[in-house]
Amino acid sequence: MPQLLLGTPCLSLAYPRTHSIFIRSLSLALNSKMEWYSVGKVGATVNELDPLLEKFFQSLESNDRHQGDHEQDGELIVILVCGLNDWKDAFINFPRGFGLLGFRNNLQQTITKIHAKSAAHRLRSTVYLPALPIKIGFLDENFGPKMKPLGYIFEFICYLWDNQKQIIASECKEKNVVFIEEPTAESEYIDAAVKANTKGKFISDDGVHPSRRGYFYYAMHLSDRIIHSRR
Repeated sequence: MPQLLLGTPCLSLAYPRTHSIFIRSLSLALNSKMEWYSVGKVGATVNELDPLLEKFFQSLESNDRHQGDHEQDGELIVILVCGLNDWKDAFINFPRGFGLLGFRNNLQQTITKIHAKSAAHRLRSTVYLPALPIKIGFLDENFGPKMKPLGYIFEFICYLWDNQKQIIASECKEKNVVFIEEPTAESEYIDAAVKANTKGKFISDDGVHPSRRGYFYYAMHLSDRIIHSRR
């Protein structure tokens, strides 16, 4: 049964080789051919994803017309990496920006649209909501928010926004929305990296975004959690 993978741009735009490894590991574990679609743009909030998702589903409609009615039903695995730009927007545009409840409502509406559009294309959909990988940043001296007390504040704010994802997943009766905890120093792939003396190489020179190595270990963590959730 064919499977489609819809991702946000962090893995594919930053380091294309990383998402190819990510796809390969999922494909082998699930014993299924997979296709990768990247939907999103740098700096976008959840509220700004709607037109991009609409364009994606329009491209599926074009494929449907070419394939006809004989193509067997498939599955859409959606990895929705979000939250950081949303809380930044809330602070920068205060009081006009979307706060915690606004973020949760916008995210819930986006997920509902994804499920509805997927069903219209005979696709079973599961949305994965990963927590932001903040803790691995604290293993790196380059991590800008590491400085106390800024680091505690930064981590707490990210936790508040990630908690909205967790609430949405926990309230989903169909079990087609899954929250993924962030990787920690004790996570399998991060622990292996630290023991291999790669500590301090998870963050890029801008002090915020993951480096090539950081994206690689984050991708492996997501792959592992997705596979685990499907057993």
